Amino acid sequence: MEAMKIRCWVPLATAVAAGAVHYGETTFEPDASFVAVLADDERQMLARIVTAKTMLTIDTEQPTPASVRAAIQKVVREETKREADKQAAIQGLADEIIEWCTTNSVDDPKCFNTGDDPKCFNTGWAHGELEREVRFPRGTYTSEALALPKVKAQLAPYIDAARRRYAEQVAARKAAEQAEADRKARAEAELKAAVQRRDEVLIGIGRDTDELARAARDGYEVRRAVLEHLANRVRYAIVGPTGSQPVIIASDEPEWERYAWDERTAPTPHSLAQRDVIAQWVKKLDLEQRLAHAADVEVLRVMRVTRKPAFGVGSVCKYTGVVVYIDPVGDDLPLFAVVFNVEPTE
Repeated sequence: MEAMKIRCWVPLATAVAAGAVHYGETTFEPDASFVAVLADDERQMLARIVTAKTMLTIDTEQPTPASVRAAIQKVVREETKREADKQAAIQGLADEIIEWCTTNSVDDPKCFNTGDDPKCFNTGWAHGELEREVRFPRGTYTSEALALPKVKAQLAPYIDAARRRYAEQVAARKAAEQAEADRKARAEAELKAAVQRRDEVLIGIGRDTDELARAARDGYEVRRAVLEHLANRVRYAIVGPTGSQPVIIASDEPEWERYAWDERTAPTPHSLAQRDVIAQWVKKLDLEQRLAHAADVEVLRVMRVTRKPAFGVGSVCKYTGVVVYIDPVGDDLPLFAVVFNVEPTE
């Protein structure tokens, strides 16, 4: 068996006052006669001190049975006072909570933390602590006060109300999430059907196009080639100044990044007339009808076109132009743009 040992601390001031030259930590080993004279609360404290290896401050230069017991009694008194203060604080907080319950209504939204956002519950309900969602008074000993039966009884209607509010908000959130999921599913289904119709149209055009007919009939990929073929048909609308040819660019190619355009201010009669010619040509090709359900065809207004030099070498080219879009349904095929130069280069 192991003998009890009590860690003791002799303050420097105590040692000097007693004429001793040693101070600091030392050990006291109580015997049976020491334990026999202790009161019940002192014995309980002794057991806690030995178990926790708590250090006692004594008022003698060496630990004696009397000074060690006096130190134990001091600790007991301090703890008794702390416990009394704690119980008083718990009871005071309990009274505040009960008073709050009697002066408020479970139908009053201001009594709850939930607001209109169901996410407000996430942190408070992480450990099932419903009481966090009720705005009753809180303090250092909230959990102890809530454990009192009289407080539980008073607060129960508010906890139940918080639970109902939470359940309603969770149900609303789930309904909204389900509605959003259904909306996305419908959109995906509609897009899938639209893409299927687009592919049928494009492959059909491919079968009717001499240079693509065999490939389309044999099941080769021709959809992009069909769009490029139609863009090539558009480019023959006009010949630009000094014989410059329209440019065809696709949004999935690096060349696309070299071009930018925005609407031209006060375009000249010539450029407006050229746009009319291009629009008439696109109408003559009947692209809107041929590409119905497959792609949007749009002749933009007169634009100011800027083309960056390739590889950053050379100068920026700017001119007045007209841009024709062929924009297929879905996002798996590129947008084609036919860029016409309708005014001399600036």
